[in-house]
Amino acid sequence: MALLKPCLSLNAVKLFTPKMPRGKSKKYVCFLCGRGCVNLCQNCKSVAFCSREHYLAHHQRKYCFPFQFFTDSTLGTKTLIATRDIKPLELIFFEWNLVLGPNWSLNPIGNPSCLDCCKPVENSYKCGHCGLPVCNETCQIGSNHQLECQLWRTKPDLISSLWSESVELVTLAIMPTRLIQAKKFNPKVDNRTRYLYENRTLAEGSKSWNDIKAALTVLMREFVDSNEISEVDMTATLDLVRTCSLITTEDRERALFPIFSQFSHSCISNCKFVVYPNKTLAVLSKTIIKAGDELTISLVPALEPTWKRRAKLYRDHLIECSCRRCRDPRELGTYLSALICQRCSIPATHTTGTEVDEVGCILPINPLEHDTKWACPMHPQRELSNEQAQRLAIDLQRKLYAGGQITTIERLEEVIETFSRILHPNHALLMMVKRSLLNCYSQVPISTVGRKELQRMKELGKEQLTLLIKIDPGYPDWRGDVLRNYSTAELNLAKLDFEDKHITRPEFLLRVKKAMIFVQEGLQCTSCVRVDRSAHTQMSMDILGEEMSADSSYLSDASCSSTCFD
Repeated sequence: MALLKPCLSLNAVKLFTPKMPRGKSKKYVCFLCGRGCVNLCQNCKSVAFCSREHYLAHHQRKYCFPFQFFTDSTLGTKTLIATRDIKPLELIFFEWNLVLGPNWSLNPIGNPSCLDCCKPVENSYKCGHCGLPVCNETCQIGSNHQLECQLWRTKPDLISSLWSESVELVTLAIMPTRLIQAKKFNPKVDNRTRYLYENRTLAEGSKSWNDIKAALTVLMREFVDSNEISEVDMTATLDLVRTCSLITTEDRERALFPIFSQFSHSCISNCKFVVYPNKTLAVLSKTIIKAGDELTISLVPALEPTWKRRAKLYRDHLIECSCRRCRDPRELGTYLSALICQRCSIPATHTTGTEVDEVGCILPINPLEHDTKWACPMHPQRELSNEQAQRLAIDLQRKLYAGGQITTIERLEEVIETFSRILHPNHALLMMVKRSLLNCYSQVPISTVGRKELQRMKELGKEQLTLLIKIDPGYPDWRGDVLRNYSTAELNLAKLDFEDKHITRPEFLLRVKKAMIFVQEGLQCTSCVRVDRSAHTQMSMDILGEEMSADSSYLSDASCSSTCFD
């Protein structure tokens, strides 16, 4: 499918109000589904829509979401582009989840979850209708579980038998079954997903996924016949849920957001997203985005090496990412995957973690190949297999957390010293340890912290900010925490320097002013919503905490006469 696909390009495309060819009665093209329409948004005058449902996907509370779909006719793919210039931390859009379900990425045998609320259970309570595990009587009649229970209760023995034989298969079948049932009983759900089916391209999964998909189809045909859903739509539903559902904050739950599923993935994205406890999702810009630029999000943490990011993307979404960061063995000069060559004399630049070169580094030759070799440019004959290089990093990570989370400064400093003999100072695992160390320093009472500790805090913060901005630009969430700790160290160092008469009062005030700028920037990184409050884009800051209401002031009976549901 062309959903949650890798980013094709970040080059700007020419922005225009899409129009139909001459001679057509419907002169515009709907920004969401691509169908012909006659309605142009009277608020922003840059987006056309074909129905009330699609108008509400564009306009809420007197605010026009600044995106539209763009179809590349040469590649046959769809992506989202900006309809106007967007400032950092502006709201791109928000939406409610379509269906929820348990996360099949977790081992459902060792980590069983309630099929309604997805909290951990011990198989002690079973649904009295279908026989599957739920928390209690409340979850037994919960709105989520009822969608599949209404079907599966007709053959409880079959479901119980399949559950005992293959928990994973039944867990995988839950979200597709819920989506089919929701579309059957709720026309609004069908309206929200129809354009996904009409503009789909089937996912190119591995042989294992194709085999699982065939088994899922056989299972679901026991309860849903071909009159209710065609074979093609059944396959598309399975692909849609498999590739586009998003793991929520609880990690035990997945949710499907239709518009969000159309975003392109990039490991260097210009947008970020937040899933709130009520399972609503908001997408915000991280950087300045020009009108016509592609909107991209990252589905994996930025502070991960290429091999781990690509493995997670394929496991969760069947995505083979080939963005410029994934193609570069050096990961845009960050060396997050690099190992230390034990045959080289390590240059002094490696000890700083900022200015680096390839000498003494073992890097993947071609990161996009699963069986690539790893080698040092100075000793190409001494190669490591991809499995050996990955196993080394995995073993070090297991060793790091073998005794639980490390929370002492002394122990973290020892880990950094030990791991630096094997891993590049910028390696992702070392950068995570250094971030933990920075957090530990920040929790020490400031009255007991000396100049040496403050200098170390500042050094760690500067290293994080200098390095990671190359791969995660703009206002990501992690930057807020790092800036807060960095500014704390800078403020207290300035105070000590002033008290010791190393700097004058004007110099002290200047350093305080700079530190406060960092504080304000850090607060912005963790803010939820920022809206361009011009005359035609107004929106209350508490929009995500209130129930959505439809503002249909621009929809008259005449404007709704042309819909994509005719």
